[in-house]
Amino acid sequence: MNEIGIIGASGFIGRNLCDYFHKQKVDFVAIHRKKPEYDLPYAIEICPSFSNLPEFKKIIFLAEPSRLTDKNIKDRDYINKTQKTLSNALDSSNAHFIYASSSAVYGDKNSTKHAASSKLSPSSVYAEAKIQCEKMILDNNGVVLRLSNIYGHGMSEDNVISKLIRQLRTEKTKIEVWDKSPIRDYLFIQDLTVFFEQLIKKELTSQIFNVGSGISHSVGDLFNILMRIFKKNELFLLETNPMNTVSALMLDIEKTKKEVDWTPRFSIASGLYKLIYEDKV
Repeated sequence: MNEIGIIGASGFIGRNLCDYFHKQKVDFVAIHRKKPEYDLPYAIEICPSFSNLPEFKKIIFLAEPSRLTDKNIKDRDYINKTQKTLSNALDSSNAHFIYASSSAVYGDKNSTKHAASSKLSPSSVYAEAKIQCEKMILDNNGVVLRLSNIYGHGMSEDNVISKLIRQLRTEKTKIEVWDKSPIRDYLFIQDLTVFFEQLIKKELTSQIFNVGSGISHSVGDLFNILMRIFKKNELFLLETNPMNTVSALMLDIEKTKKEVDWTPRFSIASGLYKLIYEDKV
């Protein structure tokens, strides 16, 4: 029996986690829906529907249905599809599950830090689906992780950090964002992979953890930090669609730090610097 199965191994977090576990010589198997197009240096298993899983002691569940679009994010069937994907895995394995949820379950209308016990206020079908899946995991004595905004090598090209970096690499004097005011917690991917390494050593059941840096920044803050990293001055940040409403999602990670014995190592500035200059993104 293998120690760890990673479902969703082909995504941004999954790829980084598998690479890190491989370097750390963790006993794991990467679970893919279909055969990768390239060879990987670690063990893989092809399970199209996650209904015939090998035996594992623990499973890290990172998978989601196909990429959200404006069409299906409004579709209530998305929740059923998300639950079915998770249900297939739960029904076919006696492993202890660690589920990657999202801090989006708290909503973004409260400018105070959310603890794991805070009231949930989902504002999207995506967040509602996460809440339903959390209930399934907790009913099976698993662990729920409410992840903040994770950034790093291999992240989506559509997120705010990617868009800012892309523009700052040009000669533009006006950098465009929709709105500079939204505040979010950002966690560097290398801190997250170390978190998982610590978590799998613990025997925790029916727990919810916030996983982030515990420090939040606005889009305007990100712009200013990136300007310093790129050593650029006198750039103008243009808001193309300012909302003029509160949008904040901040996390209290004290419980996580204590129970998992983990503390983020990268500040937003050091994480972004490493991403840009050392990871060659």
